[in-house]
Amino acid sequence: MAERIVPQLNEAELRRQAEERLGEKIETYLPLATEESPLRLHHELLVHQVELEMQNAELRQTREELETALEQYTDLYEFAPVGYFTIDSSGTISRVNLTGAGLVGVERSQLVGRRLGLFVTAEARPVFADFLTKIFASPGKESCEVTLQKEGLSPIAVQIEAVTNPSGNECRIALIDITERFRGEVALQEVEEAAEIALKKVEDAAEVAHLKLKEASDSALKEEREASDAVRQKKAASNVTKMIKSTEVALRMVAAASEVARQKVGKASEVALQEETSHELCQGKELSDVARRRLEKSTALARQMVERAAEVARQKVEETAEALLRALRRAHEAESQIKLAEERIRLEGLLFHSQKLESLGVLAGGIAHDFNNILTGILGNISLAQMFLDETHKSSKPLGFAEKAALRAAELATQLLTFAKGGAPVKKLTSLSNIIQESVSLALRGANVNCVTRLAEDLHAVEADDGQMSQVFHNIIINAAQAMPGGGTLTICAENVTLSAGNQPALPEGAYVRITFADEGSGMAEEIQSKIFDPYYSTKSGGSGLGLASVHSIVKKHGGHIGVRSLIGSGAVFTIHLPSIGKPIIIAVCNEPNLAIDSDAKGKVLVMDDEALIRNLATQLLQHLGYGVTTCTNGEDAITLYSAAMESGAPFLTAIIDLTIPGAMGGKEAAHHILAIDPAARLIVSSGYSSDPVMSDFESHGFCAAMAKPYRVSDLERVLMRVKQSGHPISSGTSSEKQPCI
Repeated sequence: MAERIVPQLNEAELRRQAEERLGEKIETYLPLATEESPLRLHHELLVHQVELEMQNAELRQTREELETALEQYTDLYEFAPVGYFTIDSSGTISRVNLTGAGLVGVERSQLVGRRLGLFVTAEARPVFADFLTKIFASPGKESCEVTLQKEGLSPIAVQIEAVTNPSGNECRIALIDITERFRGEVALQEVEEAAEIALKKVEDAAEVAHLKLKEASDSALKEEREASDAVRQKKAASNVTKMIKSTEVALRMVAAASEVARQKVGKASEVALQEETSHELCQGKELSDVARRRLEKSTALARQMVERAAEVARQKVEETAEALLRALRRAHEAESQIKLAEERIRLEGLLFHSQKLESLGVLAGGIAHDFNNILTGILGNISLAQMFLDETHKSSKPLGFAEKAALRAAELATQLLTFAKGGAPVKKLTSLSNIIQESVSLALRGANVNCVTRLAEDLHAVEADDGQMSQVFHNIIINAAQAMPGGGTLTICAENVTLSAGNQPALPEGAYVRITFADEGSGMAEEIQSKIFDPYYSTKSGGSGLGLASVHSIVKKHGGHIGVRSLIGSGAVFTIHLPSIGKPIIIAVCNEPNLAIDSDAKGKVLVMDDEALIRNLATQLLQHLGYGVTTCTNGEDAITLYSAAMESGAPFLTAIIDLTIPGAMGGKEAAHHILAIDPAARLIVSSGYSSDPVMSDFESHGFCAAMAKPYRVSDLERVLMRVKQSGHPISSGTSSEKQPCI
């Protein structure tokens, strides 16, 4: 069966098709200005949204095809021409197809939990018991032939082919009905026995004929010796000579006929002839006449018997050949059905794994949302407390550590989302040198590990998501530091390479940047290296097993490859290849705008959030920054408050709206109603679902800015100042990425 395979688009082709679809949707296409302008960022977000829609369509199509294939394989399994059973070492049935239930004559629902040996006839049960012992004692295939007793019907003969599963606690068996072949073998055995009896009769008759002829010859010789006159003597001698010749001819014919019968007709062709001859001899007929008639009859009968036996032999050969062909076809069909069943099990596993990942993504999103809400309260209050303290205060340092811990917790939630939901990276041209240096500074701060970096001065730029690349390097550096608890040296090299066709990482030929991380740890065994990128696999006590799994996922989504080589006692070397543009670029870093609060920055801000912790924190932060604050818990209240402020002549400067409100109107719908009241409203969307499409494409939903949770007072201050001063769309979060100039 030819299956349709959904084509997987590479990053470049996906980008090209997304650009074409976006061009069809947008009638007026504005120039994109500089690489980091808001319009460019907006365009990138729109393209990213189209890419996500295309990938989601591919995933839905793949799932539908998997479900169709599952139905087909289920149909093949249930109505296969052989019976399939899954049993344990005691012979208890756990699964059976409809054909198998028909072979034993019992409803399938009544078979599960019963022992298959109960349906084996009493005389065949020792053979079946020995078969069960053998199949669970060795991993190979075993077979046997037994008879089954169907309720109210004659027994049937079956051939059992079985193999144990990898765990060895169950075996899968195929039952093939060989009743017709069994009956044919019994019939053939009966024919052979009859032929043996017939041959014995032929040999006995020949011996009787020989004795009778010898007695006649002796009598003739005696008559010759007793003859008195010459004429009579001469006549008797002539008769004896003729009789001896006839006797010799007859004996030769008997021997020849017996040999022909033995070789060509299966030992039964001369029974009637020999019996007739013996009967005539017993009647005392003249010997020469007996020999003549025997010769004529034996010739005719032998010809008829040979022809008849040849026809019977030909029919038997054809029937045997057909039975063998049927058995061979059934064996092939059984093998094919076993392969189909194995493929069905494999597809079921893939479908289950896909559904498991989908469920995990939903669960991870919910956990991240609630987790980020809690972190917002923690991180916001820490940043607020830091503003009230001098750097020399003894609480300043512990608060800094607490802030780093909260940011690390936010990174952990991001890692979980990256692996479970598989968010596509938002790529832009970037230099990896800066990201590597920043990752080293953050990850090894306070560690007893010396880091040596050898980065090419002309290192080519790559198209990458800065945040995700920072996560990759940070995880690998942390992993290397943990591999050297007693200290050591981590060597990081980055260079430009060109890969040709048939390269070792199996990547498309072209320009790449190769980054290697070599530590001096204890190294890894080969079995650990083969599992190191598997999700939830960790050799560290208390490890989540998501760090290197996320690294592998991110590198793969960037069109690259990551590998590891290691020997016990010789450390480990992680090697990453990322496609480059083939030349370096200079990335201009913009200065942050002046965030000093002046009298023009004051105004009223509406905050909508269902969490009291977030509302109280936002009130304190905004009041500290000089803003008036009004809070509410849902979209309906936000619309009412905004409308009332408009009617009173004292509208809100902006509104910070939570995207998701359980059991009530959320931010997306509330924004739609507020914009209907005031098209110029400046709305900021905020959510713990950092990967929500509204957060990445907030402008198309009417928002002018996006602020991911958790956020600090500096993040809130930056977004408010930029929205007020520029009016351009802006996105903010807790990452350390450099913000573009407005």
